[in-house]
Amino acid sequence: MSLFATKWKASKLLKSLQEDTLPFQVLHLERNGCYWIGCSVPVPPPSDGDFLPVDGEVSAPGLGSWSDAGITLSPALDFSVGVDTLCKSGNHSYRIVVEVNWAAATHVKTAVYDGEWNVSGWVQQGPFA
Repeated sequence: MSLFATKWKASKLLKSLQEDTLPFQVLHLERNGCYWIGCSVPVPPPSDGDFLPVDGEVSAPGLGSWSDAGITLSPALDFSVGVDTLCKSGNHSYRIVVEVNWAAATHVKTAVYDGEWNVSGWVQQGPFA
């Protein structure tokens, strides 16, 4: 697998998670006053195209797992994915983050929902020694 192919797959998952998480997130916000957090998986994040197993049962304390949210991820990924929340001036939003580690650099793409989706381009961090 190449960096390009891995980033393409990560972008495709990011797009599908935008659709798949929104109904659950809206309901979770109404019931709990906050959005759901999906712990980054796999842990540790894979590097250079290696596939690592995904634990869909991992969860942040009290917030439920990927499986609890009704989201089925591939049993193994060559990038990581996570969902976290953002709160600024009382406005709630959440973001989905995909991360590809390749050749000592990290490539990150995010989709933030704050009433509408805002998707970033790929941002490279590093290379790191």
